Parts: sequence; structure tokens; C-alpha cells
Amino acid sequence: MTSLAYIGAWLFHWLIVVIPRKEDRRHILGAAGPLLRQSAGGAQAIVSALENAVQNAKTADPPSADEIRQLCASVNPQSQGPLVLANGTYATWMQYLAYEVAQRDRLHQKLIPAYPYLDAELIELLWKVSEASFAKQVTQINSITIPVANPDLGWLAESLVAYADTCRNVNTYLDQHGK
Repeated sequence: MTSLAYIGAWLFHWLIVVIPRKEDRRHILGAAGPLLRQSAGGAQAIVSALENAVQNAKTADPPSADEIRQLCASVNPQSQGPLVLANGTYATWMQYLAYEVAQRDRLHQKLIPAYPYLDAELIELLWKVSEASFAKQVTQINSITIPVANPDLGWLAESLVAYADTCRNVNTYLDQHGK
């Protein structure tokens, strides 16, 4: 008799909790999928912008660490970046990088409500993207009122390489899990 009660409880749990939760997860992942891809594409957007700024620069897909270092070494942080401001002028590279970091933070905030429906491995990868040292460096440098004196972005290269690797890991996860 007790085994029948266990089977009934298991069946009830399956029908009332498990199946609806799977449906909710499917719907949320469908909605969150584009945000997940955008979040993982932040580093690629920066590398693509660097490629466009450097004359005749073509990198592999994905770019190697050395290629990213060379791109960073070729761009002055105070020169015109790819972002057009509201008044029609171009932002500096440091302003553009701050914009990309802010975009990444906004995307991460939008994804937080979906966390209960995401796999722990994906949450860990997203957390690594949100906590990248690259973003912290850009934020710290932009909070200083003195202009950056470095003649190039080489000082950001290593953290951008690590950020690009982390974003690539998110994309790999999404590809492998069909999201």
C-alpha cells in the first residue's frame, strides 16, 4: 500500500511540477536565447571594431591572442572610436569600450531572472563574462578624470584576450546545447 502511495506522489510531482517546469524552461530559453548570444558576442564586437580601425587588419575567426594583442597595440585610446554620439561626433575608443561594458552589464541584468531555468554550467560562464577583468579595467580607467596617457590599447590586450575566450566558451556551450 505504501509503495502505491509513493508511486502516486511521484506521478503527482511529475505532472504538477516537473512537466510545467520543463515547459517554462523551454519558453524562457526561447526568449533568452538572443540575449545569451548578444552577451557572448560582446568581445567579438570589440575585436571587429578594432579590425575596422586598423588599416588592412584581417584576423582569423576566431582571432588568436597574438592578433588581438596586435590590434590593441595599433589603436590610440583617445583617437576616434566607432561609436557615434548623440551630437553627431565620434566617441573616443575609451568611451566606446565603456559603452560596450555598459551594454554587457545591461544584458546581464536582463538575464538574471532567467537564471533559475538555466544550467549551472551556463550560469557559471555568464558570471565569468559579467566579472571579466577587461570590464573592470575599462570602468576604472573611465572613472578617472585624467585622460589616458598610453599611446595604445596594449595595456588592455591581455584582459581582452581573456574576455574573448570567456565569450567564446559561452558561444560553444550554446552551440553544443542547441540554444
